[in-house]
Amino acid sequence: TSDGNNETECLSSREKGETLNVCNRNSYTCDQCSKSFSRKGVLKKHKLVHVGHRFPCNKCAKSFSYKASLKSHQLAVHEGIKKYTCNYCLKTYSFKYELRTHILTHEGIRFP
Repeated sequence: TSDGNNETECLSSREKGETLNVCNRNSYTCDQCSKSFSRKGVLKKHKLVHVGHRFPCNKCAKSFSYKASLKSHQLAVHEGIKKYTCNYCLKTYSFKYELRTHILTHEGIRFP
């Protein structure tokens, strides 16, 4: 669009410290929560969150909005797969956010 909303959105994302590969002027915006996506297919998948469609785990009571999240959960929690390795001490983690938090301890940042 030519109304400048995409440009403003890109700028506000940069101000928050988020990394953007491309500020796409042809973004697709969810009409329910205003999240924007660079591809129509990703928006379509995102919209499942709003209709309550869930992907249940067959080994525990958890369910997920995305099939990929279910798969990640099953591999990490039920199969014990740890595919993220710390380059400092070689400890392994199931989830990327766990590794990121751990690496901060090597950099002198600790959480309560």
